[in-house]
Amino acid sequence: MNRGLVISVLAGLACAAAVLCVVPGCSPKLSAPAVEVPGRFAQGLPGDTLAVAELDRWWEMLGDTTLNRLIDSALKNNKDVLAASSNIRSAQLNRKVQRAAYLPSVGVGAGWEKELQFAKGAFYVEPSASWELSLFGALRNTTRMADAQVSLSKNDYQGLMLSLSAEVASTYYTLLGDRESYRLTQKSYDDRKRSTDLIDSMHTHGMRSGVDLAQSQELTAQAGALLPRLRQAQVQDGINLALLLGISPHRLGSVEADFPVQGPPRVPAGLPSDVLLRRWDVAAAQDAMDAAAAQVGIARAQRFPSIPLSASGGVASQTLKGLVSGDPLAWSAAVGIIQPIFAFGANKSREGMAKEHYVQAVLAYEKCVITALGEVEAALAAVGNGRERIVSLVELVRASGEASRLANALYMNGMGDYLSVLQAEQTWQTAQIDLVTAQSNLYASFAALCKALGGEL
Repeated sequence: MNRGLVISVLAGLACAAAVLCVVPGCSPKLSAPAVEVPGRFAQGLPGDTLAVAELDRWWEMLGDTTLNRLIDSALKNNKDVLAASSNIRSAQLNRKVQRAAYLPSVGVGAGWEKELQFAKGAFYVEPSASWELSLFGALRNTTRMADAQVSLSKNDYQGLMLSLSAEVASTYYTLLGDRESYRLTQKSYDDRKRSTDLIDSMHTHGMRSGVDLAQSQELTAQAGALLPRLRQAQVQDGINLALLLGISPHRLGSVEADFPVQGPPRVPAGLPSDVLLRRWDVAAAQDAMDAAAAQVGIARAQRFPSIPLSASGGVASQTLKGLVSGDPLAWSAAVGIIQPIFAFGANKSREGMAKEHYVQAVLAYEKCVITALGEVEAALAAVGNGRERIVSLVELVRASGEASRLANALYMNGMGDYLSVLQAEQTWQTAQIDLVTAQSNLYASFAALCKALGGEL
């Protein structure tokens, strides 16, 4: 029994070896990506270096406990993150499924049957085994493709979490900025209302013209009209933040935090080559390229012979007792070679399609690298220009505030007109709102920079 099975298997392997001797190039040659990486970032500073550890949980550099709590909550509860985590487990299980297709398969059947020409039926137990040998890289490339898909799902998960942390931070500071803008506008409205009441009283006694009163009322109404829009902006910010956290808006509650004015810390850019090693999307593009290369190998293997092995047998008897007594064993084994001969070019075309998919994956990888470097350059420029803008706006707020105070003083002493007061106050309020917006945008740019640099979680 066993000798026959062994002989059959050895014969099959001998045939396979003979085929391998005449098959030219089972492993296709594929072109590697060619991307030029600069020595430094144009928007960075000379000698600007960054250790990977410096970006570990990057948001904690801001020292905001409320932001830390929000991001940690989002990373645990965001529905897209949970779905990406499930996708990793699915890819890992798929790897096992793909490998199992090239491992021996064993089954067993049992039952009772009766043929018409015999008086008695027979009981039987029939195990069977089959195995298709992987001689042309099918198993290796299938495993490689499955491994790349697992790695790809992990990189997508990492990228999603990094993007989520940056988006939560940006939304959080937008909320604080809109809240601070509302506070400034409310204060401006209250001040203008008091000024309008005073001018109205003076107009009643003939000390101010109707034009002054109308202009004062106009200025007050402008501030009042801005308040509902800023309230709505805060409501929308809260809704956006709740969605990022994976909760209903009514569960968000009040986000207690003061608007930061000191600005985020400085983050060096580091070397472009180091950034590309940290970037999740570059790693994911590499995984996609590896999977495409493995698919080419699988398609190539389908053009060559396959070696199926099978064995079957078991025990049979007219009685249950006879199944375990005497010598009821009966086995058979078979080995063969299946060679694709003519399929109207389908197998060759299938390999050609796989090669084109690999070319597309290479181009996508090259584009990803270029995009990654461009995102870092843009983020560096946004942070640098944002800091410069804030410096100018701080001076503008100081100067326009002093101009507004002097204009009001001159008007109250009868030495100036109210139009000068109106213009000075409008300039001051606009400068204050612009400063708050610029500070909020700087924090958003800081988050985008950490994301572009490939911040760790």
